[in-house]
Amino acid sequence: EDELDMANELIKYTKDFFNKNEIEVNLTHFDNALKLLDNYNYEFDLIFMDINLPKTNGMVASETIRKIDPLVMIIFVTSLAQYAIKGYEVNALDFVVKPVNYNVLKMKLDRAVTSLKNKKKSTNISFSYQNKKVFLETSKIKYVEVTGHKLVFYTTEGEY
Repeated sequence: EDELDMANELIKYTKDFFNKNEIEVNLTHFDNALKLLDNYNYEFDLIFMDINLPKTNGMVASETIRKIDPLVMIIFVTSLAQYAIKGYEVNALDFVVKPVNYNVLKMKLDRAVTSLKNKKKSTNISFSYQNKKVFLETSKIKYVEVTGHKLVFYTTEGEY
């Protein structure tokens, strides 16, 4: 979020939600998408993404994120409601139209927390394969072949 007042309001509402639900949360704010991409560390569970951002827009940044991290949840926060539907092209969880209303945001966060809890039930592993980060649900592994220090994962999606 590039608008400081909007970012502060979103941070306050998010902290209030997680405090009321007794869930520990770490929040990081980026005022443009390039800073997010430069600091992306695969430890994010949820990203609130504005669409109308300087330097590169949130939709382009989300497409980049989705290529490297298919598991992170994205909720678009935008005044451009006509673009919010495009968010589903990058498998966004949802969108919130500005100005943000706490009760609407609470509904979206309830959905995100439920989804996160369900994801945590299934174990995922990540590894590099052909210079790309791969996220794999362990339930999709058929077997692993080990030769020396080399692992080959045989999965329902193919071989890594």
